[in-house]
Amino acid sequence: MKVHHGTVDISGTDTALACIAAETLGVPYESVLMKRGDTDSVPFAIGSGGSAVTFSQGNAVKQAAQ
Repeated sequence: MKVHHGTVDISGTDTALACIAAETLGVPYESVLMKRGDTDSVPFAIGSGGSAVTFSQGNAVKQAAQ
């Protein structure tokens, strides 16, 4: 499973999004590959501060995985 996103991984964003994808799909965390893109391949995401990214991008990842 590969997750493409436009968020910078400063505060554990990759880990949080991978956990959300894995749990939603019922697969091991280790099977999720996080792929950070640029604005040519994925939309711009908000800055990686606090829990804002986990809420906004996490919900997007969950919806995409359902």
